[in-house]
Amino acid sequence: MADLKTRLIQLLDLSRSFQRQLIADLDPAERTATGTWEEWSIKDELAHIIAWQANSVARIAAQIHAETVPDFSDYESINRAVYNTNHDRSLADIAADGDRAHAEFIKLITAVSEDDLIQPARFSDQEKRSLVEMIVGNGFEHPTLHYANYYLRRGDLTRATQLQETSVTALAEMPTLYGAARYNLACFYALSGQNEKAMNELREALQLRPDLLEWSKQDADLATLRHLPAYQALYS
Repeated sequence: MADLKTRLIQLLDLSRSFQRQLIADLDPAERTATGTWEEWSIKDELAHIIAWQANSVARIAAQIHAETVPDFSDYESINRAVYNTNHDRSLADIAADGDRAHAEFIKLITAVSEDDLIQPARFSDQEKRSLVEMIVGNGFEHPTLHYANYYLRRGDLTRATQLQETSVTALAEMPTLYGAARYNLACFYALSGQNEKAMNELREALQLRPDLLEWSKQDADLATLRHLPAYQALYS
């Protein structure tokens, strides 16, 4: 079994491979498409993903160096600013920003101890999550969700599903994150009309993360399952 730092770097590398495959799958029109705020192009989508990776790097670096942690809580304003700033840039330039964010994540991982990575609020009470959660969240899970959703919008359910399933399998050796990843996979299945898979995954996820049980009762992502006897049996 790989050590924690190696696993984190492998996850970041896998995320970058997802991104490169998605770009390779684009046709010429998609590569240069200009989106709108309501309907993002792939350039807008990647700019959003990479900006939040850079924001995560900035927060982690500030914690490590005992500096004031940047406040990125105004998500809507930040997302709008990222869209406006990057809207007219080329896909190649935006992807290059992603390579830089990837390199910065790896520098941060190698610069701290494993204890530093896994302890919540290790450096600052301004950030309750562990560095692992921050790195995996914006370095792996958030990008994967966007990539899968983009494949869905292209009508490629098979590729979207493969990507989501691969990403969950990659977290199997990280038990603190695996249960939530399987829950999110159940949500993906439900949203994409794969109800039998969604039920199987939800049942397993709630065994791993019983603390998600109450939330699952109201989670809008699971709304298409609520009429099913199998779903109702989970809460009886």
